[in-house]
Amino acid sequence: RKAILAEPPSAIRVGRSGRVGGRRVTAIGRVQFAEQDNHRWDEWYLEADDGETFWLVEDARRYVMERPAGPVPLPEGFRLELGRTVEFHGQAWQVREWGHGHCVGGEGQGSQCGSR
Repeated sequence: RKAILAEPPSAIRVGRSGRVGGRRVTAIGRVQFAEQDNHRWDEWYLEADDGETFWLVEDARRYVMERPAGPVPLPEGFRLELGRTVEFHGQAWQVREWGHGHCVGGEGQGSQCGSR
């Protein structure tokens, strides 16, 4: 059984290259997620010319770059919830969105639903 992925709204496609933050990158994979109301978003697995890989989240034509940042020490009993702020590497981050999604499917490298 093969998942039917919705067409992404942008011109990003697996195999295409472009620039992110001045760096040349190639989309090498894609995972698509959906919420219960069928709102979908794509997470693109990108590889820079220097070999670094990271994820670019595309949701309603808004883009967020994600890459591993290491563990965040949190106070005992700390719970993430909407509006809550946590400090990480000297910067304050606030939880602005919270929900449950499921993996619809993927294509290319890193595209297995459990890999993200």
